[in-house]
Amino acid sequence: MSIPSISGSGAFLSSLLLTQKNQLDEKTIQFTTGKVSQTYAGLGEERITSLKMQQEVTVANAHLEAATNAGLQIEQLGKTLEQMEKLRSDAVTAINPNNYQLTTEGETTSQATTRIMTLETISQLNTNVGGYYLYGGKNAVDAPVASFEKIMDGTAGKIGLKQMMASYEDAHLGADGSGRTTVSSDVSGAAARATVAQNSTGPFGYQIVGANSFGSGFATAFSAADLTDPMAPVPAKASVDVTGTVKAGDFVAFDVALPNGKRTTVKLEAADGRANGYGSFAISKAADPLQARKETAQNIADLLEKTLKQVGATELKAAADSQAGDEFFGLYDKSRSPQEPRLPKADASGYEAAGSKVMPWYTGYDGPGTPRSDKEVHVDKHLTVQFGARANEEPFARQLKNLSVFVAADFTADVEGDKGSEARAEQYYNALASETDRNLSVAESKISGVRSVATEISVARTTIQSAETRLKQRTQSYLNLQQKIENVDKMEVAVQLSEMLNNLQASYKMTSSILNLNLHNYLRS
Repeated sequence: MSIPSISGSGAFLSSLLLTQKNQLDEKTIQFTTGKVSQTYAGLGEERITSLKMQQEVTVANAHLEAATNAGLQIEQLGKTLEQMEKLRSDAVTAINPNNYQLTTEGETTSQATTRIMTLETISQLNTNVGGYYLYGGKNAVDAPVASFEKIMDGTAGKIGLKQMMASYEDAHLGADGSGRTTVSSDVSGAAARATVAQNSTGPFGYQIVGANSFGSGFATAFSAADLTDPMAPVPAKASVDVTGTVKAGDFVAFDVALPNGKRTTVKLEAADGRANGYGSFAISKAADPLQARKETAQNIADLLEKTLKQVGATELKAAADSQAGDEFFGLYDKSRSPQEPRLPKADASGYEAAGSKVMPWYTGYDGPGTPRSDKEVHVDKHLTVQFGARANEEPFARQLKNLSVFVAADFTADVEGDKGSEARAEQYYNALASETDRNLSVAESKISGVRSVATEISVARTTIQSAETRLKQRTQSYLNLQQKIENVDKMEVAVQLSEMLNNLQASYKMTSSILNLNLHNYLRS
């Protein structure tokens, strides 16, 4: 029979064995998985810290992924900006005002080179990364800039740049090419006067702003426009009276303003005998002093009219082209209303809003907010980086405008083989090439508009790179702490397993002995 005290000890030992076995199983699982527990409850009070670290890692990884994706777009954006800046610099070199050479295609060699640069600029502004166009504003899924052909020639009943330039040229030059001015002479009685007057107070053509002379034989006068009576405005005019003896080298000059804001001086110089070419008029050799003054005044009037037409076909035409380009590419006064391109009215009395008539070269986002704010990425809890861009931003639009206007211009002579016509075509080329070169150039002490945008994007890129480095370091710190809480030291667990296994074997042996113990065995012992 069994001894009751021994029986109770056996029950206790059996319970102890079960506990040791459970502990052994737990350590075995820990050794196999490397984890302290298979549930967060098994982590005790440290489970809250572990869960917090897991949450922080998830948030950091989300920010890191967003930063990486934005970084790819920003990197490509930086490359396109570098390329456009190079195109601007190369264009300044390529557009040589003194290199008037026509190709068999009817364009100058400078135009042929600039055409390629224009196509490349459009391509850069239509750069696509991951299905989105970088210069289209808010997540643009369509190319924001029209094709070269549509920009030049328009489409679907809407006019392109070439037709817009032609409209402004016609409005500024007028039917006779004199810049909407009238030159007259008064040689009746004792008068010996040459006068130039604006045909109207409208915004087109030359704006007469002054007159002066050198030599005792001249007397100049200038009358500014009088707009006192809106129903009967008086246009500006300037005149010169031949009052005495005119000597070779004496001159009279008329100052006119062009639509681009530039002023130019029409200088007419006196020459003995016949006029010696462009810019000089003959001094009359008439014996009668009054007749001499009258003839000289008439010569001044004739040369003034010729010169105004000459300047009209060159400088004024180039300025008209530039103004048309500004209107087409949206480079007008942002305070005016409505905000859309304007075209000259048919009678050149003013402008008309023409948004519905002009080919829209930019079709990306153009709503409220700044271009940079069109795209932003949260790279940390309290850090947002903005890197949006729009092709119609002034630096890009201005560069595209200057390249496109130069390419769109027609520098062929009106009459092939006519020296005068060919000379005017070359002078027109010189004027527009100089205008384009000046607009694309940047003073040494300044940076270009494209470079300025590139600087902003570079700051965004640096910020994201710093954030990525910081996020990676922080994530690793979170993971280290989480692993310290959740993971076990396998070497330590192995030692514990070995010790527990030895203890369990000893317990089994002892328990077996006790459970087999009876009175007979006890007495025998």
